[in-house]
Amino acid sequence: MRPLVTLTLASLLALLGCEFSTTKLPASPAELRVEVDVERRSERRGSARHVDETGDIRAILRNRKGTAIESADIKLLVNGVPLRFLVGQGNYYDRHPFYRLPSDAPVGVRDDSTYRFTLVWIDGTEHPIGTVRTPPPLALAQFALPDAHPRGRDLEIRWRDLAGRAELVVYRTMEVADSAGNVGYVAGSALSEDALRETVGPGRLRSWSGVLRVPASYLADSAGQRVATLGVAVTATSDGKVEKPFASGSYIRAVRALVLRVDVEEVADTAASGDAGGAGAGVTDSPRARPRSRR
Repeated sequence: MRPLVTLTLASLLALLGCEFSTTKLPASPAELRVEVDVERRSERRGSARHVDETGDIRAILRNRKGTAIESADIKLLVNGVPLRFLVGQGNYYDRHPFYRLPSDAPVGVRDDSTYRFTLVWIDGTEHPIGTVRTPPPLALAQFALPDAHPRGRDLEIRWRDLAGRAELVVYRTMEVADSAGNVGYVAGSALSEDALRETVGPGRLRSWSGVLRVPASYLADSAGQRVATLGVAVTATSDGKVEKPFASGSYIRAVRALVLRVDVEEVADTAASGDAGGAGAGVTDSPRARPRSRR
């Protein structure tokens, strides 16, 4: 009976308008909503300062209702290079078609570079989607913060020589112990309601370099939970221009993302806010971080 229950649930979702994908093509490209994301990501993990570097281009085609179009007959190109058509599958026979840059493609994701996207319709005609330029260079070395920091002190996050505006978010991962002494973790993210947010980089009343002070109170125990690590996410975003006649809601977006982590420790460390490679040079101010609503 279990497969029957699954099929019934999938059918119910479709009846309620929750259809994830369709093989039915619209009459023309003008009825397509195109969603393109270009991302380069650098993530520093652990005291060994191991860095994971990834670059990705993903795209989804939807009809005017927002349902993803599943058709390998429609091609997408980036700078003349085909994206690979793939279909992911969920738990209830739901299908999630998308396009992705192959790992062996001659096109890579780089800072401050232009990417042109083209759709090839089922009749072989080409339709320019639009272009996007990735954000200016942004590197982990431009941000100074320690691998570990004592719980009872303010934490300084320093940055230098930023070429453009970025959003900096500080969030917490909490350690929780049950009555039996078993320890688990509640992972935070840049979307957490209690995250600290700050716009950094050149702009109105902002400099290329600066420092943000995270108050010790943000590292304190909360509701029986203890802060295990702090995550620091820095994101620069640029939006491209989508050509006509694609449907409203279409976009091309490029993101440069950095992620760093700091272990929160009990032992006092006199060098807790020490320099990480000299990245704090040129800092002139030291504002205290505060929770702000997501923008």
